[in-house]
Amino acid sequence: MIRVQLTVRRGFDWLPEGADVSLIDIRNGRDCVRCIIEVKGVREGSEEEKVSTNTIIKVVQTKEILFQIMSSLTVQYAIIGKTKSIWELLLTDYEEMRNVISELFKNKVDVRVDKIHKLRSTQQLTPKQERILRIAVEHGYYDFPRKIELSELAKKLEISPSTLSEILRRAEKNVILDYLRNKSP
Repeated sequence: MIRVQLTVRRGFDWLPEGADVSLIDIRNGRDCVRCIIEVKGVREGSEEEKVSTNTIIKVVQTKEILFQIMSSLTVQYAIIGKTKSIWELLLTDYEEMRNVISELFKNKVDVRVDKIHKLRSTQQLTPKQERILRIAVEHGYYDFPRKIELSELAKKLEISPSTLSEILRRAEKNVILDYLRNKSP
């Protein structure tokens, strides 16, 4: 397995001006790609979308070729801006990376490979676990007292509370086991 960081030089007119946008989830739909994004630095948004004063979670549907290609891959994270986006992908090998780059070039996507990192076979968290654990931490799920409850976080992520609970518990277990394995006696 390899972790690849790409920079794509392309703007998206649907992004709010002056906002920081992070991709939470990306899925291929019937006729478009459905993305769940976190937008920081905005004041507008419905109560269902708001996470905090300046942050909302929003569902965006797009037919952009970049998102169509990325939706078939394991995306660890993406930071999307007005003029460029940074994507971190988890790929099986260098051949898959060459195929992805080739597909992007074929569709006239201006892309640059920034980093390539070969992963250990015993990876601590799955990309999904890492992404959801990061969101839970950022939104205060692990704060005392909690800033967001499990059911509320699940609703924002558009998954069931039981699924979210299972993902978090498995991630927590992996982090704890890794910590105990690496702790010197």
